Parts: sequence; structure tokens; C-alpha cells
Amino acid sequence: MALLLEKMRLERRHSGVWLASSFVVAAVAVSLAACVGDDPGVFVGGGGTDLTSDGGAADGARDDGARDDDGTAGDGGDASTVTCDAPLEACGSACVDKQSSAQHCGRCDRACGTGSSCSAGRCSTVTLVDQLDTPTALAVSPSVVVMSVKRGLVRCGKEGCSQGATRLWQSDEWQPVEGSLSLSPDGAHAFLLAKTTSASLPQDTNLYRATVDGTPPLIPALHTNALSPAWVLGNSTRVATDAREHVFVSPYRNHRCFQASCSSVGILSNRETPSSITLTPTHYAWTLHDHTGGATVQTCPRPPAGATGYDGAQDCGTPIGLAPAITASFSGHITHHDNVVYWADWGRDGGATARVLACAPTGCNGAPKVIATAEQVIDGLVVDATGAYWTNGSIGTVRVCRDLVAGCGTKAETLASGATNPGPIGIDDTNVYYVARGATPTAGALLKVAK
Repeated sequence: MALLLEKMRLERRHSGVWLASSFVVAAVAVSLAACVGDDPGVFVGGGGTDLTSDGGAADGARDDGARDDDGTAGDGGDASTVTCDAPLEACGSACVDKQSSAQHCGRCDRACGTGSSCSAGRCSTVTLVDQLDTPTALAVSPSVVVMSVKRGLVRCGKEGCSQGATRLWQSDEWQPVEGSLSLSPDGAHAFLLAKTTSASLPQDTNLYRATVDGTPPLIPALHTNALSPAWVLGNSTRVATDAREHVFVSPYRNHRCFQASCSSVGILSNRETPSSITLTPTHYAWTLHDHTGGATVQTCPRPPAGATGYDGAQDCGTPIGLAPAITASFSGHITHHDNVVYWADWGRDGGATARVLACAPTGCNGAPKVIATAEQVIDGLVVDATGAYWTNGSIGTVRVCRDLVAGCGTKAETLASGATNPGPIGIDDTNVYYVARGATPTAGALLKVAK
């Protein structure tokens, strides 16, 4: 082992090919995999997360991935030859205190950002706007954060909005459906479901599209009587969008339409009590609550690339079950990354039983990978190449698991704590944005913390 380490140091000093040589050594001695990479718990090489149909994880060399007893992420160190006196550590050519450095907080190159400071290796949160009235959903565009609130839709800049959130849409007759907000892939448009609150109007649920920059403030319903037939009207609860399709959730079945022809909506899956839905590149995926109290996750294939219609099909076919029905928990907050499906489940008893799970959309033999466990109630979940991020409304935390291949078990890292009833969550390249819904309807706030 010592000889191999010395070989790596010499190769780095004389040839500069540190990363390549470390991969060679990792292939020869798997026990050195903990020395590869500079981001805690992230696998390098191997082309992303691979959760195969047999539930196996992709091979890959990992950095130290070690986690302290309090669940904070360990630091893989830095390739610098700088020698630092404790408690300082090397980041590039500098010696820094990762417990207090706002540019290297907790690990090298983690900058806390404007308005945030570093203490005990954790960046402080920044409040972007407060006094939000009943915020229920959040989506992050390249330039702003969009939220649905009581009677409308608002946006706030990523550095804050000192004059209050900007209204994109407001109505006394239509109320956004809780949690039903989705952005177009380019971030230019926000889609939301809204239902009438006026007795003088038909009791419909319609899909609305607002431009994120606010001009024009609202394009009226993309289609009237949005979710035909009539018995579905007023019942739609979720929408997901990508460049090709919209998909909707109602208490009785899922629906779908191509964006180019959404004047009518067809049945996606005739399954009882779906609760949330997402669109992977190849599959529809949704969580399902059945009438016996169990929960499961299902997928079915999407139309092939280039298709513009459903060939008369009223159902996507027999679904693939990713998780078995379980009577002790709920499933929800489904999302995806790199064509892997992620979702949360949590116990009905309110105990520390919530988990983040993952599976390939083609199945994993009914045994999804456990990304994290020992939570309470997971109220929001997002995933990208850097990890899975979620809010825990019961204890007011924002947490992350940076290791999407091996998972974190009970050792997820806490990014933020002390929020009152945190829920909706979103991410960009550098920050996590989340809504603390507060103790009263008008006490909502939008916060951010460095990833």
C-alpha cells in the first residue's frame, strides 16, 4: 500500500497526470478508491449513476466518502503539496480553516456566497424573501425562483427580492393546486394547475402557462375543461412537464398530452390513487396509494422519440412495479436524474422511518436502492449529479446524500436546520433553494444555502 501511494505521489510530481494515475491505481487496488476525487461521497468516472434492473450499482472509484458521526460529509482532501499546520488544511495552494472559511466551508471550494458565513463547517442560510402567503410549490429557473402562493404565482431573484416577490399572476377566482408547478426545460415558462374558487364559474381545473420574466404575465388556460371527462374536473393534483409532454395526476388515474396538441387529454394509466409523477427520458413514473393503505411506485414506457401522438392508445400498458406495496408507509415526491427514478417513503406513525429510494425505470426486482434512511417526514426531494437533497418538515432540516451509488444510510449531511415547516425544494449548480412555510399561512419564506 505504501509503495502504491508513493508511486501516485511521484507520478503527480513528475508527469502531472494525477487523475489518470489514480484511476490506474484504483483499478489495481480497490482499497485505494477512497483517495480518488475531491468531492465527498461522489463517484468519479463511470458515467453517472447506474441502477440496473437487478438492483446492482455501477462500478466506480470513490473518494474517501467518510462521514463524521454527526452526519456531515468528510473531505477527500486536496492534491496540493502545501503543508499546513492544524487546524488549517490545504485547498489548492492555500492553507484554510474549513470550519470558518466562507470560500472553503466544510470542504475545498464550497463557497457560501453573498450574505452567508461559515461556522463549524456549515454555511449559514440566506433569506431571499419572507411574508409569502401560503407557498406550496417551488421551481428554479436559470435566473429566478418561481413559487405558487395563494391566488397566484410569484418569482424572486436568486440573490433576493428586497421589494417583495414579483407577481406573475394573481386571481381572486382561481387558486393554484397545491404542489402543482412545473417549469419548461429552458426555464422560460411556468406551468401550474389552478381550480376555480368562484361559484359563478364552472368547477374546472385548468393548466396555465406563465412566462417567468413576466411578459406577458399569463397566457390563459392551454386548454379549457383541461382534464376531460367531466368526472375528473376539479380533481387534478399534480403536473409534470418536459420538452415533449405534460402529464397530470388525478385521484383516479394519470393523464397525458403532447405539448403541441394539448387541446384534449388522454389517459396515461388507469390506476387508482396516484399521488405524484415525473417524466424520465424513457418512462413515465409515478407513486401510487391504493385503497388498502399500501403504496408503490410504477413506470411504463413513453412513446418513442419523434412521436407526436399516442396511436389511439388510452393507456400506456401494464406498468412496471419498482417497489412492492407496503402497508406501513406512504410514497411520494418522485423525481429522476440520469434516467434513474428517486422517491421518498415515510412511515404512517410519524417515527424516524422515512427513506429516499432509487431504482432504474425498467425495474430493480422490487428491491430499490436505499439512498438515505432514518428521517421523519420528507417534504421535498430533488436530485442532480451532486446528490439527493430533501427537506424534513418534522425537524426543520435540509439534508443531502452525495453518494448516489452506495447511498448514505443514516449518515446524510445536514446543510441547514432551524427552518419552520420546510417543504418545496429546488437546486441549481451552486445552491439549494427551499420554502419554510412558517407557523401561519402568511409567514412563508424563501431561503437558500450553498450546496
